[in-house]
Amino acid sequence: MIEDDGFGPLAGPDSITLGDLLPTRVLLARAYCKAYGVDLRVSVLGGPARLIDRARRHRSYGASVTSRILQGAIVALIENRSVDSLVARARQHYARRRKLMVEALSRNGFVVDSDEGFSIWLRVPDATAALVRLNAQGIILAPGNGCTFGGDNEHLCLATARLPEVPRQIERLARQIAEAARDHGADEFG
Repeated sequence: MIEDDGFGPLAGPDSITLGDLLPTRVLLARAYCKAYGVDLRVSVLGGPARLIDRARRHRSYGASVTSRILQGAIVALIENRSVDSLVARARQHYARRRKLMVEALSRNGFVVDSDEGFSIWLRVPDATAALVRLNAQGIILAPGNGCTFGGDNEHLCLATARLPEVPRQIERLARQIAEAARDHGADEFG
């Protein structure tokens, strides 16, 4: 099993992984470019040695090679406490905007179960209709059926990493999402 952690250190030290339950069967690929910048397009692979060796052998057949300089830069950033402090501040910034969005969505009739992460799962009467209405306003959310197995037309997935900075813009966005999600007068979303 391969887990792809696209947010790396921005997700925090207590990231959830199936590796906790299946330590001999999980490889975790943790990306660092969102935290350290797109020029550092490199991931660190963690897991059991036999799986890492297998991945390394498979990768060695291709032309892709990660430079030692880039690898050294990532190690230096990972081990630097000042960088950790900056990443922690960024993590708090993202969490603050997410909290503001959850509060605004709650005021607009949504029930949000989770208080962390980089997405908000929203239950709506008809995801397709809501997406069409939101797209017409230039607002892009992901359909629930693209985020689950077996299809789901009752949820939208709102990515929180690119929320606006201004609280009143977050409030307006929450109102627009609620208005687009309403189905024949429904005022609350489960």
